[in-house]
Amino acid sequence: MNTNEDETIELAERSIKNGVRQGTRGRYADAIKTFDQAVVACLKFKGDSDAVRLLAARALGNKGAALGDFDRNSEAVKCYEIGR
Repeated sequence: MNTNEDETIELAERSIKNGVRQGTRGRYADAIKTFDQAVVACLKFKGDSDAVRLLAARALGNKGAALGDFDRNSEAVKCYEIGR
């Protein structure tokens, strides 16, 4: 792994963990923003990395769950479709 990949993975993992923490506290709007940070970090990565793609999918899945909890179901479905 190169440093850029390591940094991307670290940022995405940290954002996902923080988003999950926020979601479990009922702070769904904050969780959604935090999952978006993870997705953006993964999309900015220009290399070829299964680890980064997996983190993007995890972030989108978690964002979809938070959107569903926030009763934003049509947006949640879009996250699940993109993450496939």
